[in-house]
Amino acid sequence: MHKLISWYNNNRKMIWIAVITTISIMAICYYLINRITEQVDSGENVRNDNNNVTSNLNSVVMPTQDSVVTGQQSRTTESKITVIDKFVEYCNNGQIEEAYNLISDGCKNEMYGTVEVFKTNYYDSVFGGSKKDVSVENWMQDIYRLSFKQDALASGKYTTQDMRQDYITIVEDNNEYKLNINGLIKITNPNKNITVDGITINVAQVNTYMDYETYVFEIKNPTSSEANLGDLNSQYAVYLQDEEGLRYGAYLHELGLQDFWIKAYQNKTLKVKFYNKYISDKYIERVVFSSVSVSYEDGYGNNIENMQIDM
Repeated sequence: MHKLISWYNNNRKMIWIAVITTISIMAICYYLINRITEQVDSGENVRNDNNNVTSNLNSVVMPTQDSVVTGQQSRTTESKITVIDKFVEYCNNGQIEEAYNLISDGCKNEMYGTVEVFKTNYYDSVFGGSKKDVSVENWMQDIYRLSFKQDALASGKYTTQDMRQDYITIVEDNNEYKLNINGLIKITNPNKNITVDGITINVAQVNTYMDYETYVFEIKNPTSSEANLGDLNSQYAVYLQDEEGLRYGAYLHELGLQDFWIKAYQNKTLKVKFYNKYISDKYIERVVFSSVSVSYEDGYGNNIENMQIDM
């Protein structure tokens, strides 16, 4: 016993260092094991939440709720994704009017004024009277990418030649979830305008698509003058400009001289399509008509450079 006490006294410092080190290592291991267990449980809960949304889908397949763009899990709710599921179900069953009723009023007004127009311009080209296998991916926020392919079980064959894609956005419309289809993201009404020499140009509506934007201008000329809004031979006769100073030109080949010509005492609506792909954080600062000219009743003219509308 005396030898043991003597050994302890001689090695007391080293013994306590070893004891404290062992306890510290055990505490760290315990903490790490708890953290790993929590993360596994959390991941399991996320998967269960995903299943709660996707397990009730009948007509579409949604393998994951992770955003294709950001990689983050979307905040999809069952009531939202069910609208897409019902839309595909109605189309697969040939219930065209029921599918049409799930489209937002803005989308109807912009592209599909009647059920017949929807049938001809969307249903016939995408579904063609046959059932489709449809997979859904969250693109970002409430935008979803749908991939359509021939139902192999229904047709007895499989081919990739008939595969189609569409970007569909879920929006609130009269307190209900409805759909913007065919790449339409959103519709806004900026009501921004400028008046020069009595002629007013107002940005009445902006229709944002995945690949472009269309601006609807309401033009009022209560004067005896006439105006030309731009030279169609110029690449940037009218363009958008973002906060970084980048310019986005218009599809000028879709416009004619008469579209840019404003007669005396004339009110008209001008719709212009711009090369502006959708990016969620991009902000358009202004619309610029770069070479406006006004012809007065007495024969004199005035060139107005860069008639711009701040957005």
